[in-house]
Amino acid sequence: MQKDIFIVTYGKEKDKGNHIVKLIINLDNGSLKNSQTIDLDGKANMVVETEDSLITSVENANGGSLEFYNKKTMKLTKKYQCDYFYSYGQVIGNKLLLASYSKGVDSVFDIKKGIMVKSLTHARDGIQASGRSHYIRKLSDGRVISVDNAFQQLYIYKNDNLDLDKIIDLPMEPLMNIRLMSFTLDEKWAYLNTEKSGEVIVLNTDKFEIVERYTLSSNPEFASGGNVISLDGKYECVSMRGEESIYVYNIRDDGSLNFSSKFGCGETPRDLAVISDYLLVSCTDESLIEVHKFKGESIEKIAELDVYRPITFALGKSK
Repeated sequence: MQKDIFIVTYGKEKDKGNHIVKLIINLDNGSLKNSQTIDLDGKANMVVETEDSLITSVENANGGSLEFYNKKTMKLTKKYQCDYFYSYGQVIGNKLLLASYSKGVDSVFDIKKGIMVKSLTHARDGIQASGRSHYIRKLSDGRVISVDNAFQQLYIYKNDNLDLDKIIDLPMEPLMNIRLMSFTLDEKWAYLNTEKSGEVIVLNTDKFEIVERYTLSSNPEFASGGNVISLDGKYECVSMRGEESIYVYNIRDDGSLNFSSKFGCGETPRDLAVISDYLLVSCTDESLIEVHKFKGESIEKIAELDVYRPITFALGKSK
């Protein structure tokens, strides 16, 4: 049995565009193989997967655009010019939620009509610079959560129309650089990893209050990357760039974490993905994708594939 995987990679030639690469994983033994590549005309950091399409945000000298590709043929089907360059997204029915890291903007795009419905720019009192919207997700109760990496803020929206409910300001000092979120299967608890302070912060999702904080590493030369929960909901995994390692925590019933293990990986583990009972690691500066198998409390590396400077795995479809 096999499954398609999509990942954004850097371009091989200077000043050329990035790529979307299709990989195939053998679910019986975890082996990976290269399949097809889409050459993009510019910079891209994300790809969102739907049932039949791949959606990416591309930025070049002509500005930004949302591009839609047929998942089977890997051919461009639609292209829409837009005001912002996006680095994270989630498809909700006919809507596409988007987060712009470069401009600190959250947007909602109507896929059926092909129009941008709404955009909201992040702001924090006393700061003139732009924010950095790093993550956006709709929860099962209808709320939408966004994370600002520069302003240390959580934006809580009432719905996927991005009607704002509240903004939660986390302390600016010491600088944490909050990054990505993962959630328990029942969505009662959220795990927020930080780049600068090397932490995983546990929040309740009722009010998004901080419950506990766990320090992975206090070394200022290290920066956390990916953040993902195993499909059975038992393990929280966070990658640490610079240290080139993956931290694994067991998730207790009350949402708290118990350190389980740490293992080394390739250089600059930027992103993580879970496919079945496999953990995939995108090792950007080693041009490598690693496959690790969950084995109870331990994780064992079983395969790897050379892929030029991989960035982030596809968002969207259930793994």
